[in-house]
Amino acid sequence: MPEQVISGELYGDPGSASTGRIAVLGLGRAGSALASEFLAAGLPVELLWTRSRRTLPDDLAPLACFGPLPHDRLRRADVVVLAVHDDAIASVAAALPLADGAVLLHLSGARESSELDPRRPGLHFGGYHPLQSFRPAGPRPFAVP
Repeated sequence: MPEQVISGELYGDPGSASTGRIAVLGLGRAGSALASEFLAAGLPVELLWTRSRRTLPDDLAPLACFGPLPHDRLRRADVVVLAVHDDAIASVAAALPLADGAVLLHLSGARESSELDPRRPGLHFGGYHPLQSFRPAGPRPFAVP
């Protein structure tokens, strides 16, 4: 059985998850807020992706990809954060070409981590649901924990 990620920590052998390259898929309020904080913390962000052009915070706009998902960059990510609508979690997760040993997280507080296809070999999976609401793009009053 794959190891499960709970509350942002990988239980078991963390491998490269603690310093690995991050991909954020979905740049709505939650995805944008987390991506901005990852960048501000100096974490290695490999990919920021959203399905369509939208207004993004200034720090994300030049880095974001739109349209088709760039599979080559996604395969280089060690940690993939799904910041998509709850109803899309299972179908998006099933279609992702992830590297062996990748950590796949979703942000839903209402969905189980089993929606991430835990039968996939070499996948570490879980939920990462920050216990706060997310503001629209703009100045941040405080950092996302």
